[in-house]
Amino acid sequence: MPRHALPAGLTPVDAAEFFLDLPGVALLESPSGFKRLGRRSFLSADPVASPTELVAPSTGQIRLGHLAYEYGHHFERLPRPSFDDLRLPEIEWPTYDWWIEWDHSAKTVTLHAATAGRLKWARARLRGKIPAPRPLTEPAIRHLPVPPEHPAPDLGPGIRSTFTPDGYRRAV
Repeated sequence: MPRHALPAGLTPVDAAEFFLDLPGVALLESPSGFKRLGRRSFLSADPVASPTELVAPSTGQIRLGHLAYEYGHHFERLPRPSFDDLRLPEIEWPTYDWWIEWDHSAKTVTLHAATAGRLKWARARLRGKIPAPRPLTEPAIRHLPVPPEHPAPDLGPGIRSTFTPDGYRRAV
C-alpha cells in the first residue's frame, strides 16, 4: 500500500481545508490529554464505496463513519425529536481509498492510499494543486440538503430565531 510522510506541523483542520469541496469529508480528531485514546487522528474524503459494500482490510481501504445520537432508539425507548434540521443518517460507514493519519505520540503524519495514483492525487491537493475530483459512477454517499428556512419573529438587530414560538413549542 503506497504511503507518504507529510510535514509533522500539518494539522488535521488545516489538511481538511484542501478537501472540503468533496463529498464525504470525515475528520476523526483525537484531543490531547487522553493518553492512548487520543493518540491518532484521521482524515479522508471522496469515498469510493457505499456504506453497504464490504471491503477487505488488505485492499488499502478504510471505513470512517458515525452513529448518530438518535441511533440509540434501536436499543432503548427514547423520544424522537419532532424536528430534524440536518437530516443526517443515523448510521453511515462509507469506504475510502486514501486517508491521512496523525500519530500524535510519535509526532508523525502519514498519507496512505490504495494506489499510487490516488496517493499522487491527494498529495497534489495538499500542495494546493487541486485537480477536478474524479468522477463517480454513483454517489458514494448522499449530499445533505440545505436545511429548511423557518419563519422567525424579528427579535431586534443581530438576534434571529430559527423558530416561531409555536414551532419551538412543537419541537420541544
